[in-house]
Amino acid sequence: MKKQLLLTLAVCMGAAATASAYEVGEIVQTHTTACRITGANQLTNGDFSNGLEGWTSLGGTLAATLSDTLKVFNNDAALGEGKYYLQVVNAGAGSTMGTNLINSPNFRRSYQLAPGNYLITYKVKQQNEGVTSNARWGGRNQNYQDVYINADGTCPYPTQTANNEIKGSLAEWLDNPAGEWVTVNYYYHTDTTAYLNFEFFNLSQFDCFTDFGIYSATECADARIIQNSLDVLNAIVADTENFPNAGQVLNGAIQSLQGLVNNPQALGQQTPNTVNSMLAGIMGNNGALGSYLNSVSADVSSYFSQGGYFSFDNADEKGANKGAANEWSITGDRWGVSAAWANMTTRHIFANINGKYGLGAGSEYISAVLPAGKYLYMVQGAGLAYYGNGSGSTSNYNIVDYVNPRTDAGFFINADSIPMEDLPQAYAKTYMNVFDVKEGGEQTVGFYRKGNAAFSGNNMGVTSGGGEVRFDNMCIRILGMTQQDVEEFYLANSLANAQNALKVMIDSAKTVYADDETYIFGKQTLQDSINVSQAVYDQHTSATQADIDILEAQMPYMRNAINAYYTINREYVQLGEDIVLAQSLLEDENRTEGKQPLSEAIEVANDYYSSLNTSSERDSARLVAEDATLMAAVQTFYNANASFNMPSVIQIANDDFADNAENWINDGLSGNAAWKFGTIETGTATGSVRAMYYNRGNIASDIKWLYQDVPVTGIGAYDFWATLAVHNSRWNSLEENTNTYLYLNNDSINVITMGANDSKNQVLGSWDIFHVVSNVTSLDARENGPDAGHVRIGLEKRSDIDGLQLNMIYFAAPKLYYYGDWDKYLQGIYDVETVDTTYDVYSINGMKVRSNASSLDGLPRGIYIVNGKKYVVK
Repeated sequence: MKKQLLLTLAVCMGAAATASAYEVGEIVQTHTTACRITGANQLTNGDFSNGLEGWTSLGGTLAATLSDTLKVFNNDAALGEGKYYLQVVNAGAGSTMGTNLINSPNFRRSYQLAPGNYLITYKVKQQNEGVTSNARWGGRNQNYQDVYINADGTCPYPTQTANNEIKGSLAEWLDNPAGEWVTVNYYYHTDTTAYLNFEFFNLSQFDCFTDFGIYSATECADARIIQNSLDVLNAIVADTENFPNAGQVLNGAIQSLQGLVNNPQALGQQTPNTVNSMLAGIMGNNGALGSYLNSVSADVSSYFSQGGYFSFDNADEKGANKGAANEWSITGDRWGVSAAWANMTTRHIFANINGKYGLGAGSEYISAVLPAGKYLYMVQGAGLAYYGNGSGSTSNYNIVDYVNPRTDAGFFINADSIPMEDLPQAYAKTYMNVFDVKEGGEQTVGFYRKGNAAFSGNNMGVTSGGGEVRFDNMCIRILGMTQQDVEEFYLANSLANAQNALKVMIDSAKTVYADDETYIFGKQTLQDSINVSQAVYDQHTSATQADIDILEAQMPYMRNAINAYYTINREYVQLGEDIVLAQSLLEDENRTEGKQPLSEAIEVANDYYSSLNTSSERDSARLVAEDATLMAAVQTFYNANASFNMPSVIQIANDDFADNAENWINDGLSGNAAWKFGTIETGTATGSVRAMYYNRGNIASDIKWLYQDVPVTGIGAYDFWATLAVHNSRWNSLEENTNTYLYLNNDSINVITMGANDSKNQVLGSWDIFHVVSNVTSLDARENGPDAGHVRIGLEKRSDIDGLQLNMIYFAAPKLYYYGDWDKYLQGIYDVETVDTTYDVYSINGMKVRSNASSLDGLPRGIYIVNGKKYVVK
């Protein structure tokens, strides 16, 4: 076993065996705390000095009957002369879970506990190095060593009942060395009478056990936490370059803490809260360390957070995967804010995920504008990983690895980082480093964790990528500077930024004011705002917070003045742009129909537009009316020239869902089955789009629909397109039927996209583009259909099919095209020739819809691609 692991066992578990049991008053460390023994061992014959008296097999027989597999000896040199211990002398045939546990080396003992606090302990020497187990599943219980609580002290095998229900295991999975005595300690509190059960089976030949004990105990100060503070203070004193004369201030505190560490009995009289308060007094801003640091550095914590969230004391509590702390930013997921924990005495940030998954890479950070210099960065960190127990049970992925510390986290300033290579599992350790920041400006500080893969396989000794990290109590100081130095830099930098921002805004206003061709209304109002802002810029030049506030306050006024200038000219600018558009259409040689009416409309609009200047009175209604008349002529021109190669684009109201469901009739926007809205990455040429979507995983079965009646003027060929993701997270085949249809009037096409590969993940899969073509022969109103002069476009999920549930529908980027006369539209669209060979058939968007086909019979109406040519199914 590695030396580091042995040292960890020695410190955390008390690996060095003693010749006698614990005595009253003795201080004992467990993995999670420290405690003081307050009463004698309550468990008789825990050292096997009376043979196997009091011990039984798991089957209930007296352990004395197991003499062929278990024997008591007293000849182990490491234990000392006269010390008895139990040894497995014959491993037998071995066993997995079931009723035949008698075939494996096994023994057990129960003891009734009164309400109170206890130290539970025993010593073990394993023949083979490996992880102990307390998982009760077939094939996953090798080297089973458990200490658990139940209601009546009975063995839970072979069955469990309401009366002997297991209340909880105290045991930890321990990576023990081979051939060495290790002391295992657990601290336990119970408010009611309960039975404590020692239970061991599937042991290896030559495994040894002794000194089982149950002691009354009380939690006390932990020397490990005090030692960490000592290490920090000693490191500062030793760094005479960065911390001159630190010993003169800190040696008194160091001696006091060292004296406490050297006196276990004194530690035993201190509670964890007392020690935490004492350490906060020494290490905090008002203690010995804070007093010294105030004399050689400037505390810059307040520059990072305006709301007092830098130390997380005031941050809102939130669970894992609920996001960053107030005013902080994150990468990766699983971040949250937790209440006080161990010696983290206030709220702190954390990230956590169970052992079934990997805790992926991530960081949490915050920035401030600060000068160059040497930065002392101190922070508390803790973390742990989980063992995989091989059970496959979702309720057993949080088995803590108390032996091997996490080594995949750290803290950073800008691009410089320091790893935390030995994060403790049950308390927080203070880390520190002096970073040399070369340039003044925005400084970013934070924490990171590297990514770990999820646990895989059934090896119960493998540590999973799951687990947690915790960070708290940050301290950021610039060495060799005073608070005044930092404040002067901050104010000078803030002044320069405020001046530059206002100047950019003023210059922008001057530019648009000078453009008499594009903007003609509201010029005097804009000029007045420019004059006021210029005066503010010229007069407030001092690096004071007062001048900075005035400059920053002027920014929104100048911005609002420019926006108002754009607004008052909007209809005029729109008319000018639409005249240019109409003229370009008129000059298009490919559009030969309807030129005269469009030319006349352009002339009317341009006569009015050209008559306006900076002296004209703004007539908003006239501008809107002139533009509407022109655009109606443009739409008529589009329709007159519409064909498959030159379609007319029909405007769909709220086609980008900027106004959520406005203009879209739907089945509901509230409740569990509500439509929602958001910007989604499609992974297609469409890119990120705002979508109307419904997502309920794979358990619900709601009928869903949305539609819009779009006004149109001509009959003939219309083509409705949309970018869609329509699938269930269990489906990853395009052969399924979703019973969801994209439709245009009475024509529709079934839609389905690829789902996520992992059948258990509620994850959005692939997107695709679908379309449906319809021959509109009448624009009369129809019962349960569009109103007169409209076509209806929409999406409908009608019902579930064959027990498969469709619960993910993402609808984005709807588009409607008009191709004009249906017969002309069909020109250039081929009929499939009769051929001897088969072929694959693709939709217009490239998705294969039929393999090895010999005809298009049975396909929905629409356009298809066969051997590079377009064909229509009517």
